[in-house]
Amino acid sequence: MKDLFSIEQMAEESVKKIMLDIVILLNKHGIEDPSVGAVMRLVGIPTDVAELWERYYLSLDENGKLTVGLKLSEHDSEIKADISNLLPKKYSKKTIH
Repeated sequence: MKDLFSIEQMAEESVKKIMLDIVILLNKHGIEDPSVGAVMRLVGIPTDVAELWERYYLSLDENGKLTVGLKLSEHDSEIKADISNLLPKKYSKKTIH
């Protein structure tokens, strides 16, 4: 018998799929590496919450998976290293599958 997802798990998977689809669409139109905050606003997250995520950005890796990067400041270069230790604990995964 197949394990059933909880409502929370189904919602999380749906949001991940929506975010992936948004990043793919933006990339098709020449907008690469949008900030997490921008994508959050597109899915209806209030600005005061989304603005906390402006330093993080989403990009597609060579396998088409969504990855999270960190921009240290406007003057610093962007890094795509493992930033899982910098994310809030409940968002500690580097790659969204």
